[in-house]
Amino acid sequence: MHKVSKKVLMVGIVAAGLCAGTAQAVPINGAFSISGGVAPLGGATMDAATGLDFIPPIGANSCVGDIPGGANCGGASGAIQDLPAGTIVAPGVQNIPNWISLSVGGVSFDMNSIATITRTPSVGGLPAAVEIAGLGLMHETGFDNTPGTYRLTAQGMTGSFSFSSTQVSAGTVVKVPEPTTLALLGITLLGFAFARRRSQA
Repeated sequence: MHKVSKKVLMVGIVAAGLCAGTAQAVPINGAFSISGGVAPLGGATMDAATGLDFIPPIGANSCVGDIPGGANCGGASGAIQDLPAGTIVAPGVQNIPNWISLSVGGVSFDMNSIATITRTPSVGGLPAAVEIAGLGLMHETGFDNTPGTYRLTAQGMTGSFSFSSTQVSAGTVVKVPEPTTLALLGITLLGFAFARRRSQA
């Protein structure tokens, strides 16, 4: 009877090893950029703006890495939510879900913060400008939500803006026991207990 118990235990341990796997996060590893028209809000000139009114159409310029489309994002279009007057005042936390989106791959970007604000007055015929940069969260169909950075520059009166975003890091692989593995481990532990009780009988 002891031999039968040992065989059951060996099968349980080998099966657990064969079925063990990893649940793996798939972060986005890429970047994209868009551009279009913009007008200042809350200020007479772009360098005084505290908000931005984005004017369609919004074009997708470049998609790199996991963001589909290549040089011109496959002709995809973009969309961006306006920043109301009072948004661009000081660095701080922001919460704008799906602030920017592309018409390809389910790609979107949430704004989570404004880290820096740079204002450039009109000098020597160059248009006034405001630039903001910060952190956010990138989304894409088939990938995990991935922290990213962004930079947006707006210039001129009813002028133009450009936006670019990239992931913060490629992420990490997290090993997580799968349900089958956990079940087999439980069977194995029960087998050990059963064998011990039989040997003591």
